[in-house]
Amino acid sequence: MAREERRHSRVIERRKSIVLSAAFQLFASSSIEEVKMEDIAKKSEFGVASLYRYYGTKTALTIEVAETKWREFVDMLSKSEARNVPIDANAAMELQHFLSVFQVLLHSHKDLAKFIVNFSSFLNHEKIPESSLKGYRKASEELLTFFKEHVYDKAINDGSVRTNLPLITTYRRIVVPCLSLAGRYAATLRFSIRGDFDGEAAYAFIIESIYHEMTSGLCSAKPLSPLKQKE
Repeated sequence: MAREERRHSRVIERRKSIVLSAAFQLFASSSIEEVKMEDIAKKSEFGVASLYRYYGTKTALTIEVAETKWREFVDMLSKSEARNVPIDANAAMELQHFLSVFQVLLHSHKDLAKFIVNFSSFLNHEKIPESSLKGYRKASEELLTFFKEHVYDKAINDGSVRTNLPLITTYRRIVVPCLSLAGRYAATLRFSIRGDFDGEAAYAFIIESIYHEMTSGLCSAKPLSPLKQKE
């Protein structure tokens, strides 16, 4: 009996994974408000009743997609940190790496960049109670924790990044524009203003501007090297 239950549980988890993937693709391609459960059912090739059985409501499904994708983003950041940042890196080097991941987000994960912006709009539109967002808040706070441990706390000790503002204010000043602009540029990556305008180049300029604002005039900060696009 227990073996059968475990098998059934694995089947349900695989099905839910397929539903989450289908929902994410739809939520990234248009406003979340416009997507119906019937659209998700059709794309995932499951019945609408199954979706409601797994998640109860579209809002609950949307929040689970957001939780999953936030954790994937922080995992991408952590793995990149392990590969690319020296153990003895100062706060300025850590900040450079932290910012470079947002360029990777725009360059290689455009759907995720668009989804983040669409989900933010969805939260404002739907007025979801905080009690329903505990899992999402916990997932999104993992990025704040990473920033605190790898950038802000180091900066307090080595002075290579500004810490004249509280942690949460500093974090928001960096992350909010990086995420929102990544989503906007991902939606319309190239457009014309008297010729071609390269969204990725413009975004790189913004990232570098944030870096210089956070490190300029601090004697222990190292010059910014070009932020490479990573596949």
